[in-house]
Amino acid sequence: MRAEEVIRTFEAVRRTIPYEIGKRRTGDVAVCYADPTLAKESMGWKATRSLTQTCADHWHWQSKDPDGYLPPGVPPPPIARSAPTGGYARDHAANG
Repeated sequence: MRAEEVIRTFEAVRRTIPYEIGKRRTGDVAVCYADPTLAKESMGWKATRSLTQTCADHWHWQSKDPDGYLPPGVPPPPIARSAPTGGYARDHAANG
């Protein structure tokens, strides 16, 4: 699944999302895979909702709780505007 697919699905469910497509940044992960086998084998869990349902549920929760799980009066953390510049993601994006 590509990020553009998630954006388009979310926009179809609820609202337009401002975004820019640009060059890869330092720290961006080149490729990311997920395998839900362990979750199914160890906990008996498997995804049952579509991407559309997931986006709709997220928007419903976010609109009811715009600050997430923060206690009343605690300001939300600043939004990160760029990827981290070091660590596992950077090293493995460059080295495969």
